[in-house]
Amino acid sequence: MTEHKDDCWSCGYWLRGLTSDRCPECGNFPKPPKPELPHFDIAIRAKHVILLVLLMALLLGAALT
Repeated sequence: MTEHKDDCWSCGYWLRGLTSDRCPECGNFPKPPKPELPHFDIAIRAKHVILLVLLMALLLGAALT
């Protein structure tokens, strides 16, 4: 049993302080919290920058030969 900290996603029933795994009003399970990935955007941008730099180096090398 876990303590819920939000409203029920289905009916809006206040679940704070309840120790059951289901909403007492509608019987649905509360949604689990979404995992936060704060550096996910930075990792994607870094990969794009690296690919862009490699492509530029390849094009520059081809132009010089």
